[in-house]
Amino acid sequence: MVFTNFAAVKSILITGASGFIGSFIVEEALRRGMEVWAGVRSTSSRRYLRHPDIHFIELDMGSDDRLRQQLTAFRDGGAKSGGQPGNPQTGGGPQPT
Repeated sequence: MVFTNFAAVKSILITGASGFIGSFIVEEALRRGMEVWAGVRSTSSRRYLRHPDIHFIELDMGSDDRLRQQLTAFRDGGAKSGGQPGNPQTGGGPQPT
């Protein structure tokens, strides 16, 4: 899905958020007042993702099926802000299975 009216977007999931370009997209989304979810690998550096309003969701990019499950859980409200990423008991989004 491609959005042309970014003013209507309230929440955004940015995959590759820990990368060079992704981190700039995160900054711009925050500047525009969006709720930002940074999709990262468990091994990704969060060096440039230090803004307190960034929510993290660890994604398994190595498995199409697992990634599909994670994104479906995210879309259906499984990802919550706060808590340890990937741990739904602490409010940190879908837990890997």
